[in-house]
Amino acid sequence: MTMSGPTSESASMEPIRFTGFKRNVAASVGLILGGGLAFTMNLTDTFFAEAIAWSFFTWGVLLLYTNLLEMNETFIVTSEGLQVRNPFRVWAMNKFWTWDKIERVDIWVRRFDPTYENIYLQVYHNAGDELDPGVLQREDTRYRAELASLIIEQAGLKADGHDVADLTDLPAEQPARYKWI
Repeated sequence: MTMSGPTSESASMEPIRFTGFKRNVAASVGLILGGGLAFTMNLTDTFFAEAIAWSFFTWGVLLLYTNLLEMNETFIVTSEGLQVRNPFRVWAMNKFWTWDKIERVDIWVRRFDPTYENIYLQVYHNAGDELDPGVLQREDTRYRAELASLIIEQAGLKADGHDVADLTDLPAEQPARYKWI
């Protein structure tokens, strides 16, 4: 996780970029190699062994793809809106959401005494207009206090049923969900 750019507010702020998290791809590479080596070592004579080899290979590819998705996701906060880029998400490589269309931000604390890996940030965007309200689009990422505070501030969202003032020190007594609408 890296953050670059100025922290002061201005009418036209410099873009602030939040890059993806580092991931360990050893498990996915191990599954791919295990499944692939079963074929090259001629260990797939029976149907069950071949099915297991294909399962290992398929799950390894899926795990590697999800790791690449999370590692390459970039959030860019500008004065016009929030841009989400991910070159590995082929169905929507680049999303741009204006601040007036961001309707809600949720922060999910999923464990007692959480670390940042156990807290998730969800940003909701309404892509519709006055005639067709559309459906809510949601973008999920691991929690970053700086990103959450910038989105909440720029979109003009208000806390809904909680009094969390400092986003760097979330209450950790129990799993909870904090909303800004």
